[in-house]
Amino acid sequence: MNRPNILLLCADMAGAADFGCYGSVSDITPNIDGLAAAGVLFEQAYCPCPPCIPARVSLMSGLYAHTHGKIAHLKMRPAPQPPLLPELLSRAGYRAGIVGKTHWWPPTATLGCDDTYITIDNHLTPELGKNDAYMQFLESKGLFEYDDDTWEHEKDKLKPDLLPFDCLKANWTARQTCELLATYARNEEPFFLFCSFVEPHGAGKVPSEYLEKIDAATLPPIIERNGEHEDKPRIQRRAVERWTVERDAKETYRREVYAGIGLVDQNVGKILDTVRELGLAENTAVVFLTDHGDLMYDHGCIEKTFLYEQAIRIPFLISGPGIPSGERRKHLVSQIDLLPTILDLCDIEVDSLRIEGRSVLPIIRNPGVDWRTRLYAEVDQTVHLKGLVSSASAKMVREGSWKYIYTLVEGHVVEEELYDLDEDPDELFNKAGLPAHRERLRAFQADILRWLVATEVNRSHPAPENHYPVPSIDKRFF
Repeated sequence: MNRPNILLLCADMAGAADFGCYGSVSDITPNIDGLAAAGVLFEQAYCPCPPCIPARVSLMSGLYAHTHGKIAHLKMRPAPQPPLLPELLSRAGYRAGIVGKTHWWPPTATLGCDDTYITIDNHLTPELGKNDAYMQFLESKGLFEYDDDTWEHEKDKLKPDLLPFDCLKANWTARQTCELLATYARNEEPFFLFCSFVEPHGAGKVPSEYLEKIDAATLPPIIERNGEHEDKPRIQRRAVERWTVERDAKETYRREVYAGIGLVDQNVGKILDTVRELGLAENTAVVFLTDHGDLMYDHGCIEKTFLYEQAIRIPFLISGPGIPSGERRKHLVSQIDLLPTILDLCDIEVDSLRIEGRSVLPIIRNPGVDWRTRLYAEVDQTVHLKGLVSSASAKMVREGSWKYIYTLVEGHVVEEELYDLDEDPDELFNKAGLPAHRERLRAFQADILRWLVATEVNRSHPAPENHYPVPSIDKRFF
């Protein structure tokens, strides 16, 4: 069988609603929108745990965060580490490469890839130190020399306005990806290439002049209402008080994020052009997604600490051989579905793997097949809300138009949210306190418990010498 090549493109901290193919009118993502038009777009795709580290482990393992153990934004090894997508493909004869951000621990981990050019967010560069491939590139150009002792005093030299445009990290990431594509095109074996942009990941990734391309009038209005948090969990009220800034600062932040998304799109276009120029298009499946979204001051919140749609609903597009063009699917899908989907595309057996995601190929080929009716997400908020609480963790279930979030603070304070996304798509009105929904709340609580118990069997990643039978879960429900 002529197995397809896999090109996985990922942007950092951008939600589905920020892209034209998902309804944005900002007109900054023509290349990604074109990719959607050439393949299948999933309208309801979710990140299972929004901080970067948990999301990326789920992406590579097909497991929920509480299963693989990295539910918080913490620098620690998954222990034991589950089988990862690149190494599974490598075992099957694929040449695997990564360019860009992995956000793994240890930070130099190759994830089973043959070719690695790993970088990280600039403020986290000390994690990689001289192993940062982007820093090595800048040093080769005489633009920056990383040193542990002088880093804090020298890092301002990395500001976008002080670097040649061609040497910005997003442009380096795309260029290195294109170089690897050219190498792979000369080889006979199929390839897997993960191009992982650091951008947009908040503000400050593009030169000031680039912001002029962003028409502020096309940016979505900030989602908020007066008194919104009177019926929201207290933990949100306290967080919003911490993040209070002037409205001009909020608008500037949003413009810089959108400028970063535009820069990513520009480079996605260069990569897709290279795929076509190298004659790889006919046998290369291209996937685009993000690790999670950015609240961008919606609901008074920043980045990804709370499980609002802007933080967890992500773009998820697939195009390539055997994939229909210009179609959309409304099914509930998750990042944990990526690993089984790619293995399915490559005709690699998945039944023996202890993964929790499901291949989306059946619903791509036939949207009427049986599929899950519920979707789950979670987040440990302790790290991002340090100083406000000593512990806080939230679990979410989505079913139909309903979305329920159960938050446990300090191990005993229960805070609940309930939204009808058909009636209230912006999640401005929490219905959890209404007597009419008490039975619905209890049903969702029971469903979250069932999910946690069912997936608990995967936490230990049983070793081969373990002869005890391990129960399996019915993936129709998860």
